[in-house]
Amino acid sequence: MGQIMIRRLTAKETATVYHDHLEYDFPPDERRPLSSIQRLFEQGRYQTVGMFDETDQLVAYAFFGKSSSGKTLMMDYFAVVRDHRRCGVGSRFFRSLGELFSEYLGIVYEVEAPEKAVSEDEYVLRQRRIGFYLRNGGCMTRVFSRVYGVDYQMMYIPIHGRWDDKFVAEELEAAYRAMIPPEIYDRIIETIGVSV
Repeated sequence: MGQIMIRRLTAKETATVYHDHLEYDFPPDERRPLSSIQRLFEQGRYQTVGMFDETDQLVAYAFFGKSSSGKTLMMDYFAVVRDHRRCGVGSRFFRSLGELFSEYLGIVYEVEAPEKAVSEDEYVLRQRRIGFYLRNGGCMTRVFSRVYGVDYQMMYIPIHGRWDDKFVAEELEAAYRAMIPPEIYDRIIETIGVSV
């Protein structure tokens, strides 16, 4: 792949990416309604990013919620567009985020806990995803959460300095609270903690 560019998306571009790609890349029970994304976007609590090739075709995208502290972002979605997978686009995308979001301390994100996988294939897939993130600058933490019955481990991309687990847990909760209406928060976020 030749010249690529990563940039923040407009609200209109975000809706297009949602309909053209995110609806294909993520199952219905994992998709935040577009109306929720648009509301958070308008409130300045959500950012979206696209990576484009030399012909201005989208090759990868990610959606982020802003922590209520304003210090960090939480990655809500990340995907490489179907026709551009397995050719290094994901790695280039991830390595570009630090420069694009230099005003933040870093980006926290969930990975499905491998030890909670229900099959060997799922375990291998989860480990492979974690390996990708580790190779591309992600840091594993001991912070975990349980959301809608799914167990996650937390990773983060440090942009300005390394984080301790206490800070990761605080920023994770701040991000969840910024993106989830208070009246349904306790139904969705079952637990946040740090493994010993």
